Amino acid sequence: MRRNKDREVSWRAPRKRMRMWTVLLAVVAVLAAACGDDGGEANEPSSAIVLGATFPLTGPAATLGREWDRGIELALDVVNADGGVMIDGVYHPMEVNVIDDETTAAGAQRGVQQHLDDGRTFYLGPVSSSSFDTAYGVLRDRDDRIVITPATAAEKYIGTPEGHMLFRTQSSSAGEDGGYAQFARAVVAEYAPTRVAMLVPQDPTGDTQVPIWTQGFEDAGVEIVYSERFAPDTRDFAPYISAMRGTNPDFVVGPYLDSMMGPFLSQAAQLDFTEAAFGSAGVSAASLAETDGAITDFTWMIITRAVDNPDDRALAAYREAYFAKYGEDPPSIGYFALSFYDPIIMLAEAIETVGAVDDLEAIATELTRIDTWPSQAMDIEFDEDGMAHYTYQQAFYKDGEIVFREFTRN
Repeated sequence: MRRNKDREVSWRAPRKRMRMWTVLLAVVAVLAAACGDDGGEANEPSSAIVLGATFPLTGPAATLGREWDRGIELALDVVNADGGVMIDGVYHPMEVNVIDDETTAAGAQRGVQQHLDDGRTFYLGPVSSSSFDTAYGVLRDRDDRIVITPATAAEKYIGTPEGHMLFRTQSSSAGEDGGYAQFARAVVAEYAPTRVAMLVPQDPTGDTQVPIWTQGFEDAGVEIVYSERFAPDTRDFAPYISAMRGTNPDFVVGPYLDSMMGPFLSQAAQLDFTEAAFGSAGVSAASLAETDGAITDFTWMIITRAVDNPDDRALAAYREAYFAKYGEDPPSIGYFALSFYDPIIMLAEAIETVGAVDDLEAIATELTRIDTWPSQAMDIEFDEDGMAHYTYQQAFYKDGEIVFREFTRN
């Protein structure tokens, strides 16, 4: 699989060498034409279908970016296994150009603009809710682009004229039937808390989470005894932990990234604040790495499907492909890779069914109709507005063991 990373490198070969390569390429082309002229169906590789991707490879969300990157790579391996996307008897390999947004809104906007300047038609991302609005502003009034993103902030555009060609690859996080509400219900069912504390970042994702979690716990008769927000770059949580501890919560909802939740839990363990159960959405078992076993009850909403669950037969082929390519099993946070894995293969199927790369209306419509595809990992489907739907999962860590549970489709 050929992949193009964002590289600003200028290079020019000597003219003699360029002439030599021109002659050689001409000879190869003639030989290839002669060998392939057997009267059969054409199957030579042709121009590539290049996806433009914008997500963090550096910054606080780099760990997620690594998994998004791997999910894309594995999807392209599937698409290109037999040569790529077949259009009019010719295979077109699918490739990706990735631009690192550095976990910033400015970086996401720069990446999207660069892809726009490069004439990209299919966009993966922007992925962060804190960056989405700014970056999507470049694209939302255009009908000549298909945008595929896991960003929660994309939900407000779904089903509107501004989101006409927008697909959100993760089931709804918002609303009374969305993932955040499901998380609150799962916490109540598992831990039966009476006093809940919440500490989340002051950003668009936190803006979405807090009212949903507050409503969910209050509807269950659970008292919210502490609710604070912090600057996203904060890593000293000691003052918050001290104040929170004074409210005597029996369950604590923490930050939504391992890069935040990890330090928070580590400092909670250091301050001997371990009597409560902890949890959040968008984190993983990696958040427990620096707690030395002091945190014994921890839960997290799995954004897609638990790729680290060896008992999930639906993901057996995916796990095998992941190990073969990277020499390791998918990590707990690896569920983020599925935000792009299945949707990219679905996109390739839609393009091949339509038989063109420029009929975006037909491709978008076909995306909502696809129900099976090669190497399928999830039971994902897109509704007519472009919102993904699938079965929710949640992980529960208790005394060294992890249990995975499913919830009904929203």
